Amino acid sequence: MCFIYNVLYNLQKKYIFVKKFFDRNMQRKSSNNYESYNNFFEAKLPCRKFLYADIVPVLQRHKTKYQVNLEGFSVLGREIKSYTIGSGKTVVMLWSQMHGNEPVSTLALLDVMNYLETVNALPLLKSLTVCALPLLNPDGNEMFCRRNAMGIDLNRDAIRLTAPESQILKGLYDRIKPQVAFNMHDQEQYYTTLPERKQTMISFLAPKYNVEGDINDNRRTAMQLISVAQDFIKPIAEGCIAKYSDSFMPNAFGDNMQLWGASTILVECGSAPNDPERLQPRRAAALAIIRMLKSIASKDYANIDIILYHAIPNNIRDNTFDLKINNIEIHLPSRGAFRADIGIRRYKGVDFEDFADFSTEYHVEGFGDLSQYGGIKVFDGSQCSITLNKGVKIGDIPDYTILLNNGTQVPINQLY
Repeated sequence: MCFIYNVLYNLQKKYIFVKKFFDRNMQRKSSNNYESYNNFFEAKLPCRKFLYADIVPVLQRHKTKYQVNLEGFSVLGREIKSYTIGSGKTVVMLWSQMHGNEPVSTLALLDVMNYLETVNALPLLKSLTVCALPLLNPDGNEMFCRRNAMGIDLNRDAIRLTAPESQILKGLYDRIKPQVAFNMHDQEQYYTTLPERKQTMISFLAPKYNVEGDINDNRRTAMQLISVAQDFIKPIAEGCIAKYSDSFMPNAFGDNMQLWGASTILVECGSAPNDPERLQPRRAAALAIIRMLKSIASKDYANIDIILYHAIPNNIRDNTFDLKINNIEIHLPSRGAFRADIGIRRYKGVDFEDFADFSTEYHVEGFGDLSQYGGIKVFDGSQCSITLNKGVKIGDIPDYTILLNNGTQVPINQLY
């Protein structure tokens, strides 16, 4: 009984945290969508990590208003279904979590699906037919790893179609022939935007369909829609919106869907300070997609100049640390004292494709002049010092003790 009580108590605390988060952050001057987001926020899945057994009953609830189709099975036999709503001529396709360790994309898509069941969505559903494919990689989600159970990166399998999940995605695309497609992902917490090097909350991309980066009508439409979305969510993500890396990937689904004829939009859910469940990126992604759906229905994007898209700051990878110590005095034996910056990140382990958010082990990843980098947490070391027995090496576990100017000694792990 004590165990059950503790579980229920923790769930209640988590619910109260989520409710307080949205109540606190929703009070902004904006459209009704900002204020009503918590009405279509999928409260059954408030946490970033979930299992297949958690999402199945949530998806089952949508069968009353969506047309549900079993598209196939994952490598390990889990069902993958599509959910279609609306009666319009313009077909829009959304899919999430090709990479199993990117679940926020699925949570944001669930929020969008909830919205599409509301009265407010009725006008756009007269113009659009929306087909959602949440959780394309359920096996990867269960293991919380990027690849599927065969070890295939689904987003590099658009040509060979080796994996059954890739075949499902391509088969759905061929069958419904969408005019617009949304490719939903998560990105690491170490991406930042310029000039302030804040953590990127959300990034977008209208992927290239060739090496030259030509802009045809459908890619231009994707750029225009992104311009509409980023302008709409600025009040809740100011300075934290970026444009994802624009390198051409000839075997990626987004690049190929752009080539096959759909205006394809990449949406990457990022990070925000003091938000381990990534609720802020989840909200930003859901609201951005809803705004783009409205724009597709009304065609109000048509006169948008794509210079607005090109003006979105670039998404800078590995440009911040979990902890950045600025300008601290270092004492080394027989070398005297000097000042340097120290950058510390969570250790991913052997899987370099994994996310580091859940790691509790920290390593030194930068040393010297780190003025071009940001810090999720920043410590001013100008009035402090560290005495070391040996030089700092990249990859070291930082077991340092910081001496404050008042003589107090602080173990560095207290700063994480």
